[in-house]
Amino acid sequence: NAIERIMRYYRYKMVDVPESLTDIYEQLDYCLRPHGVMYREVKLDKGWYKDSIGPILTHTREGKRPVALIPGKIAGYWYTDAETGLPVVFNFRNLDVAMGGQGAPLVPIGDRLLFGQYDACLNLGGFSNISYEEPSGSRVAFDVCPCNMALNHLSRMEGLAFDKNGQLARSGTVDKALLAKMNALDYYRRPMPKSLGKEWFVSNFLPLFSSGLYDARTLLRTTVEHIAEQITWAIKGHSISTMLVTGGGAKNKFLLARLQAMIPGCRITVPADDIIDYKEAIIFALLGYLRLQKQNNCLGSVTGARHDNCGGDISGLSYLNQ
Repeated sequence: NAIERIMRYYRYKMVDVPESLTDIYEQLDYCLRPHGVMYREVKLDKGWYKDSIGPILTHTREGKRPVALIPGKIAGYWYTDAETGLPVVFNFRNLDVAMGGQGAPLVPIGDRLLFGQYDACLNLGGFSNISYEEPSGSRVAFDVCPCNMALNHLSRMEGLAFDKNGQLARSGTVDKALLAKMNALDYYRRPMPKSLGKEWFVSNFLPLFSSGLYDARTLLRTTVEHIAEQITWAIKGHSISTMLVTGGGAKNKFLLARLQAMIPGCRITVPADDIIDYKEAIIFALLGYLRLQKQNNCLGSVTGARHDNCGGDISGLSYLNQ
């Protein structure tokens, strides 16, 4: 299919490729050479997709499935999903950034439209992040604190990829001095909108573990307490009585038990595994649908943009032309 799309770009008729040619690039050469068209390998540097010089044959990162990137009418490239033949929507963040926003988070509009029966949606991923509605009707969302990024790092000190059900943390003790240092980090006093990244974790949070004064289980137990406290403080005073919890951390029974103990007036709901594992993928599918329907798919109230917007390139063409 990828080679056929390239042939259609040149308006050449597709030919039958001998079964003896198993390499995708040999197949491409077999189809194009009779027309005097040759291919060459190119190195794609940052921003390569902003211009276009000709069709590109490449492959997906997962599965190594061949993909044809076809030059757009003005600039850039477009492509279709090889399995469905449908156009692809991507670059959701660009328009929001152009409007003064951070381009993230994008999930909160999905929290509102798909999971609006909950007062708040909490995701326990590499970082914990939360979104909820203000009485004014505006959606609020931000990264709360490190979560699995910290817990998994500490679990590896014990030779494990992660702390299943929080059993290692449960066996440790809270170090109050270390907990105070965690809670004193400047990020927690910053106004919204705000977000965290790996660079912040490495430069601000990770050094708290490197003193050599604590064993892994003490660090895990103290970090769990820190996560639960920060989430508790994040929702304090916001009339949140129901909360959906997803992400890998939703499977950490000890973390959820500590969180529930700190917010007894809030009913925590952990959904089925397919929602826990794929909630963000589901919401990004919704973002693509909203883009195709020309409806807003990004909330300025959570990104800091001047207003809500409908972002995303459709098959590589700029939203300005859609």
